[in-house]
Amino acid sequence: GELSYEFGEGLSGQVAKTGIGKVFHPVPNGYIQVFSGLGESSPNYLVLLPIIHDTEVNGVLELALFSALSDIDYKNLEKIAAYISANMF
Repeated sequence: GELSYEFGEGLSGQVAKTGIGKVFHPVPNGYIQVFSGLGESSPNYLVLLPIIHDTEVNGVLELALFSALSDIDYKNLEKIAAYISANMF
């Protein structure tokens, strides 16, 4: 099924409502579990970036990470979010 959030609901909804990206560390307990062929674990960082087109938030890019981002990494993710917006909406 399709997963959706209302503006202001949950972490993604907060980012959608404000239009401002956030990095959460530590990740709220039980928020997300990552599964792979190697096992499962909870990430240490959560990056949420708004997908904005014509001043309207159309979505939120959510990434779960096990290690911290550098400032350059974060700026590159902002560029990816802008690219997604420019090419999908």
